[in-house]
Amino acid sequence: MRLLILVALTYATMLALAALKPVATPALGTGPAVVDPVVPHGLHAGDAHDDAASWWREARPHCNAVEVRAYLAAHPAPGDFLGLAYGATCRALAGDLEAARAMIDALPAAERWRAAGVVFDVVHPAADAGDELAAGPVMELVVDYWPNHYMALYHAGAA
Repeated sequence: MRLLILVALTYATMLALAALKPVATPALGTGPAVVDPVVPHGLHAGDAHDDAASWWREARPHCNAVEVRAYLAAHPAPGDFLGLAYGATCRALAGDLEAARAMIDALPAAERWRAAGVVFDVVHPAADAGDELAAGPVMELVVDYWPNHYMALYHAGAA
């Protein structure tokens, strides 16, 4: 019985010491990077893409079948790569896949897969949440430009 009490006290002491041990925190600026969900992978806030990211923040609520044409006529997407990619994303979210395709096709051929990646980054959370019927056609658009994108292939096939 004494041995059991000794083991229990040792265990309790170890837990107490572990709780009192100071936790090392990383120095300011050395922790994990905070990712802006508006800016796609590989681009960073503060880049030359701030105009497009700002435009996207404003445009996103209007990217639906009812408002998209009027909104984009009054507030066109910036003409740079990211602006066209977000414009295509807005059109795709509204269900106008042909207009989205036209915006991606306006980019140089070597950049089209990256624009499809921007579309994917925005639509993927909906697909992961289970809305395959809505996300499926957009994922097929992504696969047209990025044929080996395994996640887009999965969601396009699941639709």
